[in-house]
Amino acid sequence: MKNKKTETEKLPPAVIRKKGSLFTVSTYGKGVYGEKILTFDGKYLRQWVPRRSKLGSALSKGNFPLKIERDWNVLYLGASTGTTVSHISDIVTDGSIFAVEFAPEPFQKLLSLSEQRTNIFPILEDSRSPERYSFFIDRKIDLIYQDVSQRDQLEIFKRNLDTFQDWEQAIIVLKLRSISSRADLSETLDDALEGLSDFFIRKKIDLSPVHKSHYMILLERK
Repeated sequence: MKNKKTETEKLPPAVIRKKGSLFTVSTYGKGVYGEKILTFDGKYLRQWVPRRSKLGSALSKGNFPLKIERDWNVLYLGASTGTTVSHISDIVTDGSIFAVEFAPEPFQKLLSLSEQRTNIFPILEDSRSPERYSFFIDRKIDLIYQDVSQRDQLEIFKRNLDTFQDWEQAIIVLKLRSISSRADLSETLDDALEGLSDFFIRKKIDLSPVHKSHYMILLERK
């Protein structure tokens, strides 16, 4: 008998589940962060490791309604070295990823990744100031994704939502201990969700136990 979750699950383009693990179908055979790579029908399957990627963790839990298409343009805030960016790159083969990172050291690895993948555009800038990089983005942004470890992460997110107003979906990784290291986690979460009340919360996922005190919130317009 087939697993019910497998029957009803809808994964994004180029994402498959094989023997309980997620993979992205890729034209690139070189690993990015030491992930397992399989070959199938002339293409490569890159394992999407949940402990290395919060988006991978959310998708691995099943039935995460990410509405991303091959031709979408993505704004990624807090891109770091490009682990998750690389998997999104496998998905949006006809689109692009504008990957914003402020720290110079991880940005160097992100820059190196962009030299191998033509749909990644790295931006060395503070995501608090979208006016400093919005001029560089010459196309409609369909998805905004944020993974930023800052106390003001909610304000950063909303500032970018206001700047790039044509988005279809938006995702924020809420790092509750970064917002407040002392407050009760449930209160911090409730306050954050209240701050997003202008939008429709399509999905809220607790990323524990892989990513403790982290929630992923998927937004759409009301």
